[in-house]
Amino acid sequence: MDKMLPEVRREKLADACDVFFDEGYFNLAQSRRILKTADRLGLELKLHADELANTGGAALAAELGALSADHLLKADDKGIAAMARRGIVAVLLPSTAFYLGLGYAPVERMRKAGICFALATDFNPGTSPTQHLPFVMSLAALQMGMTMPEALAAATYGGARAMGMHSRHGSLRVGGKPRLAIFKTPSYQELIAQIAQPGLCETVL
Repeated sequence: MDKMLPEVRREKLADACDVFFDEGYFNLAQSRRILKTADRLGLELKLHADELANTGGAALAAELGALSADHLLKADDKGIAAMARRGIVAVLLPSTAFYLGLGYAPVERMRKAGICFALATDFNPGTSPTQHLPFVMSLAALQMGMTMPEALAAATYGGARAMGMHSRHGSLRVGGKPRLAIFKTPSYQELIAQIAQPGLCETVL
């Protein structure tokens, strides 16, 4: 940590430091130390947390002012409320929960607290072997209770906000620089309703 993080910052290899704070991985003391070191170096902070157990990851994200916290399947109301107060994005990864059979993040409790959602694939060969973001949006609507407008916003604006890029990316606005994906569907609702339909993405700008 004391060698790698300064080198990463010096060589401009990353903008943020992400710690997997969960049962069987980094503990509270280790996670806090790593993230505080990253913060001193000027890196943004992110966590994968509260996926396997409620270890206090949501609360730590709020304490340290992280950009986002991912997973959050086991996050408690106190941690969720703390994240909402600090404006920290909850990056929800339903394809991981689907693949592992873990259940899903508590969207209704998060919604009531006023948290900003993002959706992502968490693409990796071990726990989420998919790059299909529309499938993730379908899971969010069908299994997590997101509305279709919420799922669309979480997959676009929410993702940009989780990266600290929402002032220019993630939405259509004057002066912005959105990255566009054009799909062969009559509506975004159909994109979400057609579960894992291949070949719908026509153009990426």
